[in-house]
Amino acid sequence: MIHDEFSCRKDLSRARRYQLRHQRDGICIYCAQPRVTNFYCPKHAAAIRERMRKRLGCVRRNVGAASYGPQLAQKPPQASTRDHVGSAASSR
Repeated sequence: MIHDEFSCRKDLSRARRYQLRHQRDGICIYCAQPRVTNFYCPKHAAAIRERMRKRLGCVRRNVGAASYGPQLAQKPPQASTRDHVGSAASSR
């Protein structure tokens, strides 16, 4: 049994206590890998970013976001052709 500041908090679920412990220790709150953003490892940061893009219906990518940072091991996905529609019109 783990005895720390979250042990006596019976109002929190077991999963939330797990997440808070990982957050306190500076690791991903899902998989215990070193984190690159506030809460997530590179794998989960990219997954959450893409899930939110789909949920919100965003077409354009914010390549300056922390989850696209240089410290990530994976390459960002290719931008769709719709990302460049505005830039072609403004170059005329």
